[in-house]
Amino acid sequence: MLGLATAACFTSELSAYDRVNIDLAYVSDMARQIATEGHQTTVNEMPEAFRKLTYDEYRKIRFRKPYALWSNQGYRFIIDYLQLGYLYTEPVRLHEATSTHTQFIPFRRDYFEYNGVELEPAHISPTLGFSGFRVRYPLNNPEVHDDLIVFQGASYFRALGEGSSYGLSARGLGVGIGESLEKFPRFTQFWLKKPSDANATTMTIYALLEGDNVVGAYEFTVEPGPKTIVNVHCRIWPLQEDSRVEFAPMTSMFYFGENTEDKKDDWRPEVHDSDGLLIANGVEWIWRPLNNPGSLSIQAFPVDKLAGFGLMQRDRDFQSYKDMEARYEKRPSLWVAPIGQWPEGEVVLFEAPTSDEAQDNINAFWRPKVLPPVGEFYELKYRMTWGTFEPDYPLARVLESRIGQKTLNKDASTFVVEYTSPEGINARNYKDVKIDFEAGGANVLTSPQLLYNADEKVIRAFFDLSRSPKQSHALQLRLMHEGKPISETWSYRWTPTGQ
Repeated sequence: MLGLATAACFTSELSAYDRVNIDLAYVSDMARQIATEGHQTTVNEMPEAFRKLTYDEYRKIRFRKPYALWSNQGYRFIIDYLQLGYLYTEPVRLHEATSTHTQFIPFRRDYFEYNGVELEPAHISPTLGFSGFRVRYPLNNPEVHDDLIVFQGASYFRALGEGSSYGLSARGLGVGIGESLEKFPRFTQFWLKKPSDANATTMTIYALLEGDNVVGAYEFTVEPGPKTIVNVHCRIWPLQEDSRVEFAPMTSMFYFGENTEDKKDDWRPEVHDSDGLLIANGVEWIWRPLNNPGSLSIQAFPVDKLAGFGLMQRDRDFQSYKDMEARYEKRPSLWVAPIGQWPEGEVVLFEAPTSDEAQDNINAFWRPKVLPPVGEFYELKYRMTWGTFEPDYPLARVLESRIGQKTLNKDASTFVVEYTSPEGINARNYKDVKIDFEAGGANVLTSPQLLYNADEKVIRAFFDLSRSPKQSHALQLRLMHEGKPISETWSYRWTPTGQ
């Protein structure tokens, strides 16, 4: 039997069971039908009172945890429903599903504590829907159901690994990210698959994606742990010939960091949810430090055989942030690795200027070189890893990227790039390491040199560039030994500042 009746205790308001096994094929048939017959925008039934909720009013509304799906059945996974209102104005339909049945989950005011927020009319249709849902799981303490993953707003979702706190977000799909006519397709329906038993440690979620020029079916398999894994299987149907779609998009915030030349008037040393884009393109590992640019910056990295990419929070030292409330050192990294071979495409980094830390200004995504024609679908599988971790590979890694005015020379900038010490390299033999450097047209005042930092047992590369001409330069640097790279490639887009 499905679990909602017991959890809600009001069986008279439940929709009838449908005898059907919900799987990706079932949702794909729905998406294919929309693609064939034409897109119909879901009717927004949300009452005006919900739409007018202010930020402070919306924050007062709390879900009543005793009403969580499966909460009184001893399951590791339990589901909170999320209230509509404020920015979340598009209702989504939630369904509970087993291997044999499914049923719609109705909206009820009793699910929420409104804490003095007045909403009229008093009776809201049970078919209204929700703004999303939150999955909770005993992630850090076997006695406590912590936040694990939340889906809310368009196709956005966020997940946590053990010991991490919310930071960057992912999306099911992007359409024209960074363009003036960017579209935001959204998940309109979810099917929450009841785990096979109370001790199950994986959960599956199915979703229908709808947009003006695209429709899709998704399967998410969530495996919580020190690194939480979300396996994604999606099928996407373009509805127009010129549909531009971006897969596995992720969104983060970078306000300022150790590489920021235009220092912010802030008491903290650094403020960011992510500090770099990491790419494994099948040939090399690339580390691209993030930046808060003076103007919009879009950089593409072509790849034939993508092994993975992600926005990482590499710096895990509290001393780098000193923020006891935001705890930026605990923000999760997100790594996307294809399951199977993806076709030719490019990883794109989108950086926009921001004047504060409240705005997400970073986007990264993979864009295929060729999309299927209208009427055919695009199928991808990938694994998302969330948490305070790094992918495992044997190369030296960039620890710090520091940029600032050259001492006593306002017309030049000094770059300091510190790497973990490569295996077998120490203070005695570091001079055997060579530097492969590209200045991208910049005027080099001091060529890159190496020093061994014995205090921290790292290798430091440093060089000076002129701040003229004032144009964008694509810089690259990596460490070589006996003709082979022994480090990831430091890649940076630099636009000179200052006088």
